Amino acid sequence: MLKTLFLNFSWIVVDLIFKKISKMKKIIIVLMFTSFNLNAQQGFVMFNQNKVEFVNQGKAYKLFDDYLNPVWNQLVDEGMIISYSMMTHAWGDEWNLNYMIVTESHEAFLKAWAEGFKRIRETMPQEKWNELMKYTLEHKDNLYSLRHHYSGK
Repeated sequence: MLKTLFLNFSWIVVDLIFKKISKMKKIIIVLMFTSFNLNAQQGFVMFNQNKVEFVNQGKAYKLFDDYLNPVWNQLVDEGMIISYSMMTHAWGDEWNLNYMIVTESHEAFLKAWAEGFKRIRETMPQEKWNELMKYTLEHKDNLYSLRHHYSGK
């Protein structure tokens, strides 16, 4: 509640200030408050979606089970990330091998991402990586700031 009151008050002050300052100073103020709002979020999510041909789904899932999932699980256990999930389906749209990493912030995500892929590349043989890339027809990453997250704690 206090954070909400502060944010509302802050925007009133910004509005009053905007009437009396230059365009460059307005841009700087907006960037400052945007940065504050991003930091006030309840976490950060990277959602990775992949298209894998139906015939190769099981093989791709096995590579995740053997090489990627254990590394991301370790980073959860070490407290570097809040949670890791892998989602699959045989029915729905074409994005059928997906995973999600939740961290406290964008900065925490970048550190975890670098550490995670360092470990994955150290433990996953190059031929297995190439195999996974062959099965992955297309992929996309989405980065989100969490507006609400509840983990029951």
